[in-house]
This record gives sequence, C-alpha cells and structure tokens, in this order.
Amino acid sequence: MTDRRPGRSALWALLLCLLLAAALLWGSSRLGWSAGSAPVRGSEAVPELVPLALLALAALAAQFAGGAPVKRIIGVLVLISGCYLAYRGITGAAPFAPGPGSTAPSDQDVLARSLVGLAALAELGAAAALLSAARVLPAMGARYTRGAGRQRAKAPDQRMWDALSEGEDPTTK
Repeated sequence: MTDRRPGRSALWALLLCLLLAAALLWGSSRLGWSAGSAPVRGSEAVPELVPLALLALAALAAQFAGGAPVKRIIGVLVLISGCYLAYRGITGAAPFAPGPGSTAPSDQDVLARSLVGLAALAELGAAAALLSAARVLPAMGARYTRGAGRQRAKAPDQRMWDALSEGEDPTTK
C-alpha cells in the first residue's frame, strides 16, 4: 500500500535536500581551502559555511511550524542562501586563477568548492520544493485544526454534549 497524502514526496525531497546541504557544507568547512598563498581550514577561510549549514537545518525544522506563507518565506531565504553558496563555491576564499605570490588550487580546495557547489544545488532544490508545494506540505498540529470546508458531521451524542456545554438542556427538546 502506498501513502497518498499530498505533499509527502515534496516533504521527502525537502528533507533530503536540506540534510544533504548541511552535511556538504559541514564537510567543506573541514577541508583545506586555498586562501592566497597558504591553504587554511574551510571554517577559517569561509567562516559562514557552518552557520549556513545550521541555517539549512533550522529551515527544515521551521517549515513544519508554519502554514503556507511561512513556508514561502523560508523558501525565499533558502533560495537566497543557495544563490550565495553558488557564488562562494565559485569565488571561494581566493580566486582559482593564481596570481603573483599565490599557488594553484589544491585538490582539497577543488573538492571543498565542489562540495559548496553541490550544497548550493541541494538548497536550490529545497527552495523549489518549498515554494512550489508550500500549501500541501504537512505542518505540526494540522491534524487538530478545523478547516472551514472540512468540518465533519457531529454524532448525535456529541451534539448533546455541545448543547450541555452551551447551557441548554437537550432533554427538553
């Protein structure tokens, strides 16, 4: 049996993309980046890698808390983060082209920038999932809210209890 709840595939895509982006950013922050003449750790050369990884995880958690407008705002923030990551993956801590006094990029530098580029793609995919499926993605507590068109018919005994709660005597009817 397959589960046909709306938004389930978009939720899985969003979950995988944001977790992947966070893992790739963290991994890139651990590698060596070429910064001018000497390689340095990614968290030192590009200090925003770890906070952007945490932003991806926070976006994943926050999307459950709100309705469609909140999910769209989070989607725009993830889109901006993905575009920035694409820029940082290209420019890195120093340009790829060696200038006077700088060395050619190392294999670790190329790998680190590639990881940031993949994280950017993952975040752009997550942003697309958030923006396109914001209305159908599940939210916390959605099961307990009553939609205007989704009110179920009340059972006779429930109507009796509601009448008692409102101060009416249902036995007089």
